[in-house]
Amino acid sequence: MKGIYRDGYYDGSIEPRDVFSRKCVKCGRGDFAHSRRMRIRIVVWNLVFSLMFTCVTGFIHTCGGNLKGRNGTIESPGFPYGYPNGANCTWVIVAEEGNRIHIVFQSFAVEEEYDFLSLYDGPPHPANFRTRLTGFTIPPPVTSSGSVFSLRLTSDFAVSAHGFKVVYEELRSSSCGNPGIPPKGILNGTLFNVGDKIRYRCVTGYVLDGHSLLTCVTNAAGVSVWDFPVANLQSGGHMWRHLEGFQWAHFQL
Repeated sequence: MKGIYRDGYYDGSIEPRDVFSRKCVKCGRGDFAHSRRMRIRIVVWNLVFSLMFTCVTGFIHTCGGNLKGRNGTIESPGFPYGYPNGANCTWVIVAEEGNRIHIVFQSFAVEEEYDFLSLYDGPPHPANFRTRLTGFTIPPPVTSSGSVFSLRLTSDFAVSAHGFKVVYEELRSSSCGNPGIPPKGILNGTLFNVGDKIRYRCVTGYVLDGHSLLTCVTNAAGVSVWDFPVANLQSGGHMWRHLEGFQWAHFQL
């Protein structure tokens, strides 16, 4: 394996047989498992090794797409070994008319303040933009207000990170969806349909700021929502807020 050190990291090429992964990162018309149109960058960052995949000159990295189905999984390209530099990947999830889309993050590591995952409540149009996520803390769950939800990953041309993994599911009109469990929080309740109730409490050392008891109700627009926002948990100035139904509130992590 040959390469050079530059800007604190090693930039070189690795043969496909040297990477013990079942994942394929696609470049143009070939894929990593069957072509050598791929360059891998090994990064030592915060004492953690990361592989960053980039396409050689003349090939374009492919990612994103339109997704349909009751549920599924979205992973950033190359996850968990690192997404490519210069990525611009858009996923559009389309549910049945009248249903909504519920997103739960299982892993999230995106170079802070330089790479972003943008969320859209609808097609990926500026009018539907709601927020962009960055950093290394797993975000709270998200529920769309309609039957379309979009995610867009953009990265710069420097350091990368492991990437993200989310699972999504369609919510019927009678479901509020699982609002998630904040770090250091405890959720009592496993049903999330209209009329169901859930209760939050904190572990020792944390304070609940908000309503501990939530009920799934139908609002004036006929949409199933929790009657109160998910409570915040506070300790030492740190705060966790749920992104409920894209009624976005500022959250600090």
